[in-house]
Amino acid sequence: MDVNQPKIRGDGPEKLYFVKMPRKCCVPCCRSNYKTETTLTSTFGFPKDEELKKKWISSINRKDYLPGSTAAVCINHFDEQHIIWEDRIPQKDGSTYTIERKRPKLVDGAYPTKFPNQPHYLSEDLPKTRKSPSLRRAKEITRAENQFSEWCEADNIKSLNEIKENVAEKVKDPWQHTLKENSIFIYKIETSDCPKEMI
Repeated sequence: MDVNQPKIRGDGPEKLYFVKMPRKCCVPCCRSNYKTETTLTSTFGFPKDEELKKKWISSINRKDYLPGSTAAVCINHFDEQHIIWEDRIPQKDGSTYTIERKRPKLVDGAYPTKFPNQPHYLSEDLPKTRKSPSLRRAKEITRAENQFSEWCEADNIKSLNEIKENVAEKVKDPWQHTLKENSIFIYKIETSDCPKEMI
């Protein structure tokens, strides 16, 4: 959310607490952060680069619009590949340490492309970008770690009684089991012909 924490002004008993209000989205037909909305939405201020700023103004379809210092466009108008949700810090061992951001930010050169409340032709479908090998590897490692954690949780034995309740389903022929008060015996009985006497 693009909302600041409460700040204090003054030192005496007459201290004043004030909160910076979230910026309203300037895109036509969008009501993000207006009083009628019950949830707050992250917003991004216009870029300082003049060429990129012109692209933003052109994209949001506001002719002759001059954005002020508080003008902003909400996150709903940006493609997911233009939004950064976490920071990745390379480690000496080649791994990547990932930290989730408190507030999302945009990649360099990002501009609004999604306008769900306006004519479809104003929106732009961006081509999917291929992630770098390091990011793909980090994602694969995270997925493998999550799968291993789920497997460990599912394979966790919490008590002997839990085993007793499920042993009949787990132990199949030719294996057999015998339950005792404080133990479980799992075994397999094999039979064979007695060896014949060789003369």
